[in-house]
Amino acid sequence: MTRMILKAALAVTFVLAFLLLGDAQDASATAGQDRLLQLINEKRAAYGVAPLRMSPLLNASAQAKSEDMASNGYFAHISPSGVTPEMLKQRYGYPPNAPGWGENILWSEATADDAFWSWWSSAPHRENMLSATYTEVGIGGPVSGNYYWGVWTLHFGNANTAAPAPNLLPPPSPVNGAYVADGPLRLRSAPSTSATIYTSMPTGTAVDIVSGPVYGSGVAWYEVSSAYGWGYAAADYIVSIL
Repeated sequence: MTRMILKAALAVTFVLAFLLLGDAQDASATAGQDRLLQLINEKRAAYGVAPLRMSPLLNASAQAKSEDMASNGYFAHISPSGVTPEMLKQRYGYPPNAPGWGENILWSEATADDAFWSWWSSAPHRENMLSATYTEVGIGGPVSGNYYWGVWTLHFGNANTAAPAPNLLPPPSPVNGAYVADGPLRLRSAPSTSATIYTSMPTGTAVDIVSGPVYGSGVAWYEVSSAYGWGYAAADYIVSIL
């Protein structure tokens, strides 16, 4: 609370100075993005992995994610309204399934170096930064808002793996109707946990069960058709309405 009051007082006293420093702050954010990309690519080089290049589209989606979390008080890969990283990337023009979610998030870290080493100390986040699957990255942050400060987001992608949107595929005739009971539920190209992820369906999505269940990767799958397209989804999270 003391920190917030101090910031408010400074804002009243020095509002003109802050306005004049806008360009400098933008330059600082750019410098932070460049520094974070440098640190990631140095580690990728040390592990024999090709460097990532910066993507303006992923930069936009990553920045939007950081700002949304900081302003609206949540810290999660899926927003309270059900927007997944994949959906957010597509909203900013990145192609679908390229190659899916690929997101690191972090808060309370002030500098690019702090953010990098926090992610590096976590195996799943480190794997994202080192993955040869990814060729591009977007960096959002650090962002301060109503609830959080020092919020960073990395959005990873590889436009070369992009696939046509699943709703371009003609679905087979359904045999009955159902809905997603616990989302977001991934829609895949085949009944396997290693199959391509087309998109994710939120809770309540109406689906038509085309066939199944079939079994793959130790999971029961339905072949389904929905407003999000056609594909395979884990049967345990789908409830029949017939």
